[in-house]
Amino acid sequence: MYYDLLKHLPPKKSENDLAKERAADIANILRKDEETQFFNRIVISSPKKGEVSLTNFVRKISPLVQKNKGKFSVYFLNEQVGILNNYFKALNNVFPNEFKLDRMTFFKTLGFGAIINFLPTVFDITMKHHKGFQVSDVINILKKIDYFDFNAWDQYGSGNAVEIQAGDDMRQELLSIIDKTTDPGSIKL
Repeated sequence: MYYDLLKHLPPKKSENDLAKERAADIANILRKDEETQFFNRIVISSPKKGEVSLTNFVRKISPLVQKNKGKFSVYFLNEQVGILNNYFKALNNVFPNEFKLDRMTFFKTLGFGAIINFLPTVFDITMKHHKGFQVSDVINILKKIDYFDFNAWDQYGSGNAVEIQAGDDMRQELLSIIDKTTDPGSIKL
């Protein structure tokens, strides 16, 4: 409820508060849109299987949208929503088993944290190779690691350090594949 009420607090807000407010706005747009993977999956109360709490969503997204610091701070609200929406649509396309009701990997605290930690890497690589972040572009990049085994995450436990490690596992795997498939002489100066 804090995040929903944040916009009603006094007008002088810290950059951190503004980022949290923006993240809550993104969450509210995504959870109400039937076309997103987040439709009815971001909840204010305690999440059930297949749901992510608004608190966890804001915790992970606010650093990405914080003014002058966040990876996506230069984008408008609709673009920030689009980035997350396209990312999760691509994840669902490449890793459909992780979206099945018995798994829901990316809507667990660890999975959501890890996949959001992995997002900046996917974004940078996709932008470099495709000059955009459409679902098809992201799918093209993620398919390079479509064999990734998420079962190890089930043994990791919980906490921020574990989210960082899980996200880094994916980052390292993708970077190792990209390094093998990218022509080092492809830069034109």
